[in-house]
Amino acid sequence: MEMAQAAIAYLKETMNPENEAINEVIIGEYNEMIIKFKLARKGADSSKYIREQRELRDKAFQAERDEIQSLYETGEVSIDIMRKIRRQINIREAYWMEENSVQSH
Repeated sequence: MEMAQAAIAYLKETMNPENEAINEVIIGEYNEMIIKFKLARKGADSSKYIREQRELRDKAFQAERDEIQSLYETGEVSIDIMRKIRRQINIREAYWMEENSVQSH
């Protein structure tokens, strides 16, 4: 766990506008690793964590869909933009589901 925390500290120290996006992604991965370490130390049920994470992720994807629908209904985005964003949401969701099914096996 200390290694992950050291990596996060390094990434934060070296973050700049050019690498901020990728650093944030990597920091998120390290934070997830820390959570898993903490759960393992407590002897927590990892399947419960995975289930809760999946439920929250599903709700987050739906919130994105709801928001883009609202933006379309109020005329803030066109139907073409709405379709493109929904497609991106679906791709991210499929990628996340595939990534997590591989990790759980």
